[in-house]
Amino acid sequence: MSRSKWLSHMVLAMSFIAASDRVFASHLSGGDIRFTHLGGNNYRIEVLLYTKSTGVSPQAEIPISLGDGALDTLPLVETLPLSPNDSTCSDQQVSLYSTNHTYPGPGDYTITANVINRNAGILNVPNSLGQSICLKARLVIDPQLGPNSSARFQAPQNAVGYLWSTLIHSPLPSDSDGDSLSLELITPDGLSCAPLPGYI
Repeated sequence: MSRSKWLSHMVLAMSFIAASDRVFASHLSGGDIRFTHLGGNNYRIEVLLYTKSTGVSPQAEIPISLGDGALDTLPLVETLPLSPNDSTCSDQQVSLYSTNHTYPGPGDYTITANVINRNAGILNVPNSLGQSICLKARLVIDPQLGPNSSARFQAPQNAVGYLWSTLIHSPLPSDSDGDSLSLELITPDGLSCAPLPGYI
């Protein structure tokens, strides 16, 4: 029997509602947390951050809460430009941060990262530049269910299109465990992973 799992929360819809055409260097448009089962209770934890590629030096490390009371700092592994052939991804890059972690045993763990420098000018996030992005992923370790790795999104978060006035994004998720997947829009969180004040 396949199990449903929470997908790593993608914080993307707000960043595409910006009406301004101004350029803001060093700001974050989205991110993703993913985990890979390495054996036993050992997991590789990765964070992907999407930022502008011009005039930007990615953060050398980012803090993360691993859901079991442990805090860690993930080092930058690599930064890659997104496809220059895709106009929706021009001037965008993705930075990968990674660490390995051993959990104390079976349980339900919520992994969180709170990252600063959200895009400015987002209409439905008041003072968006002053609000960080909270990323979350739920890891369930249950020996009866077997190994658990998170879904992978094959499309970058900036790959969007428009049908009349409707913004369209297909994350193209896949899951190596064969789990059933579902997607839903959620209300984004901001500073300290608290609800965004004034979000519409």
